[in-house]
Parts: sequence; C-alpha cells; structure tokens
Amino acid sequence: MKPEYLPFYIDGRESKTLRVDADDLIDDIVKRVTDGEPLWATVHTVAEKAGQSFCLDASKRKRFAKEYGEDVKEAGGDEAAAWEAFCAGKVDELAESLEPAALEALMETVEDGDGDGDGEDDEDGDEDEGGEDEE
Repeated sequence: MKPEYLPFYIDGRESKTLRVDADDLIDDIVKRVTDGEPLWATVHTVAEKAGQSFCLDASKRKRFAKEYGEDVKEAGGDEAAAWEAFCAGKVDELAESLEPAALEALMETVEDGDGDGDGEDDEDGDEDEGGEDEE
C-alpha cells in the first residue's frame, strides 16, 4: 500500500465493523484450525472472504467516492487504491474482532470433557482435576 493511501486504511479500521454472522465465521475458523490450519492466517482468510461482499458492493464504493473524493484527489487521485486500502482496513478490523472469539471457541473445543484435550472423558465421567482421586 502506498503511504499516501494509508489514511484510507486507517479510516476503514476505525469505521463500523462489517456486518456478518460471526457465529458461522467462528464455526468455520474452528473447523479449519482443528483440521491443521494456523489460527491467525485462517481468521484473516475468513475475514477477507466475508468482506468481499462489502468491497464488491458498487453502492458502497460510490458512497466512499462521494465522501472521500477530495481526500482521494489530495492523495494522488487513485480512487481504486484508496478504496482497496479502505477495504483492507475493514477486513483487518473484522479479523481482529473475530480472533478472540475464535480462540475462545478453540479453547472450549480443547477442554472437551475432562479438560486434558485428549478427546476422552475420564473413566467415571466426571472432570477430575489435579490427576488424583479425592476419596
């Protein structure tokens, strides 16, 4: 990103987060990470995919051009680069907002029953902690 378009990126980050179904996105992230994909890369990939509908929406781009027209001219006049920077900011903000919830969901997946992450409950079905029987 050219430095002169960085303000558009920042405005994208600071504007309202994209409206998405976060639960569906979190479920997708958890599935992909438990299948071996790295967390942050997966979060960002999912956020990019979710942000495509916003970034490809002609009415939103027109609204951006109207609101930021003078700023775009001052930055060099490349409206496409300014829009791309703004969208990148929106996507990064979405990814940042999804990451804590995705991490929490992953931790819940690992803490599946007896808390040791092995996918199996202990013999008596309760959650023994500390590894010693308390009789």
